[in-house]
Amino acid sequence: MNNLASEVIFSHIRLEKLKIKAGENAKSIGGLIAVLDASESIISDCLLSIDTIVVGNAAQYVGGMLGYVHATSNFAITSSSVTGVATQSILVAKSGIVGGFVGYIGDNGIMDKLYTDLTVIEAEAGNIDTLGGFVGWLNGGTSLVLRNAYSQNNVLFRSAAVTVGAFVGHLYGVATIQSTYTVGKALNIAGGSPILKNDVGFGGVKTNGVLHQNYYLQVQDGNSISSPTFDALGECSALDNEKMQSGNPQDMPGLATGVWTFRSGCYPELKGMEKTIMASVTVTKIGAENGSIEVKLGDTEITTTI
Repeated sequence: MNNLASEVIFSHIRLEKLKIKAGENAKSIGGLIAVLDASESIISDCLLSIDTIVVGNAAQYVGGMLGYVHATSNFAITSSSVTGVATQSILVAKSGIVGGFVGYIGDNGIMDKLYTDLTVIEAEAGNIDTLGGFVGWLNGGTSLVLRNAYSQNNVLFRSAAVTVGAFVGHLYGVATIQSTYTVGKALNIAGGSPILKNDVGFGGVKTNGVLHQNYYLQVQDGNSISSPTFDALGECSALDNEKMQSGNPQDMPGLATGVWTFRSGCYPELKGMEKTIMASVTVTKIGAENGSIEVKLGDTEITTTI
């Protein structure tokens, strides 16, 4: 959907198993909205599950939820997510500025309580400009804030000239990113076998911008990870996997317990947006008549004798 209006409200929308194949001449592509260009915009409680998004050579802005957000005097994007239907679910693009949640976003507004796990791939013979696990290019004024968000997807690229980051491709202007994390990685697949790019653990390029208490994984595939233009005490930090999954909020300052759920053995999740825990049920026969049912939910095991 494209939008050129004075006021836009999208709320409580759920779209499942989306398959999008854009025409070769499509400029902006998004799972929910391709172009958001309105003076007042609200997107809340929108949940998208993606099978595939495939776009062509003419694309300029591509995102799992939103392609291009600009020229708005004020916007709010809250409590929304973009997830893959399965581990092989992907967003594939040949060109443009691309992000797992949003391609390009600018001007003034709030982005709060958002996440994505949709794998982002630069197609063969591609010529992508900027690629980010969550957002391709974040550009705005002092009142543009991205907070309480995370990405758990990988970013796969081919072009030597592409700007790439595990969470954000390019942070520009004086926009703020705070209380976010990523556990994704950037992989060069130009030669076939993936090669880890270990210096874009959080972001690719930072041209100004403000950071507060953001995190990324310190080690990926046995390799130390950094993000030189983003790393600074209290701004963006690398953590080992044990701390990120410790369940102790003190290991990730800035992620408030009123907003985030912490569980041992799991990465933090946003309250009210926790992913469903799958349960395994085992029935074990004891003797000729009796039996027991064992149910395990996460780390909790319940046994009932019958």
